[in-house]
Amino acid sequence: MLARCEAAVVVEAVVWPAVPTEVNGQHVYRGEDWQSFKTLKGSFLLGGLFEESELESPCQTPAASEWKGVLDLFAACPYPQIDGMALAAKSSIDEPNDEIAVARVHVNDPEAAKCPSDYRAQCKAAIVVEAVVWRSSN
Repeated sequence: MLARCEAAVVVEAVVWPAVPTEVNGQHVYRGEDWQSFKTLKGSFLLGGLFEESELESPCQTPAASEWKGVLDLFAACPYPQIDGMALAAKSSIDEPNDEIAVARVHVNDPEAAKCPSDYRAQCKAAIVVEAVVWRSSN
């Protein structure tokens, strides 16, 4: 019995929390679900590691003056991301950097209709954060 107790593994703490699968009964999507985002209506929850990208690319923000108002749908460089998904510059983020977070987000922003046709699909796919609803530090 003593040998069994001495060999037992004792968990002292969880050092990296898991992303919740739901918050307040609402499903939390992950980056791997990105292809289904375009079919979602209204806002939804996206969760994962919140961090700033380390790369300056693939940010390719058009620099035309007629883009005023829709440039916010493109990610700034370096861009914030949740679960590897770049977030639009117009996102409302209170910087939960390097922690697990769940945010209420939307795609198909109304401003996407103003994007030139060559970029409209990219504008519609832009992930806009409305609010962070859960953080691992809570």
